[in-house]
Amino acid sequence: RSQYRIGRHKPAGRVFADFARRAIKETDSGIRYVREMKGIFNGRLNIGVTFSLHDILNDGILQFTDKYPDASLSIIESNSVKKLEEMVLRGKIDFALTYATSKMSNYLESIPLFETPLCVIAKKGHPITAQKKVLLSDLRKYPFVFFPYGINTRMETEKMFIHNNTPIITPRIEVNDTGLILKMVGTGKWLTILSEGITANRDNLAAVHISSRTDNKLKCCIIRPKEKYISLLEKDFIQIVKNCLN
Repeated sequence: RSQYRIGRHKPAGRVFADFARRAIKETDSGIRYVREMKGIFNGRLNIGVTFSLHDILNDGILQFTDKYPDASLSIIESNSVKKLEEMVLRGKIDFALTYATSKMSNYLESIPLFETPLCVIAKKGHPITAQKKVLLSDLRKYPFVFFPYGINTRMETEKMFIHNNTPIITPRIEVNDTGLILKMVGTGKWLTILSEGITANRDNLAAVHISSRTDNKLKCCIIRPKEKYISLLEKDFIQIVKNCLN
């Protein structure tokens, strides 16, 4: 086994593999460009999306497939913003609909879409839903289910408590699956803190705004490689998503 290493952590083979993937992607981009010049639009888009934003894609997918019936889509969902960033960097997906982070790679660009506040998510009829806004200090008396430490939404939640000089809530349960978290909240026994938009198509859940003296909004964006050729299919899909939000 080769002992050559680059830097302190990455084996040379892994670094070469990253370059090879990017080279293959660049070749694929060139092929796409030539085909588009000929009016051929039967390519494939590989799109990543974080769970709480996947509802936004529904209308966009319908419009896109109507406009490009010969094109195909692959949608990959992940609860981890970091994982989506890595997939874009490695060329496994063309772009991702996710949340902006302060430590995003310099090799990625971020296309802003909208902002959404972090809210307490509860079952409709839960006592907390009678309030228009809730104080962070009042949340300690309720049982919460959160993402594990390290997931972007969890980190933004903890940052909100810190910036408001309020002790951070220790969740009763940690779950690495948004769907399961929402099912648990739907029982009425637990609360969680997620983006307000998570309740948009869920009639059994309600979002309660949090009183905060600092900005507690998640910034929704599209991330893609900075210098990679943007195909007409990708450009149109991004524009369709933007139009769906207006």
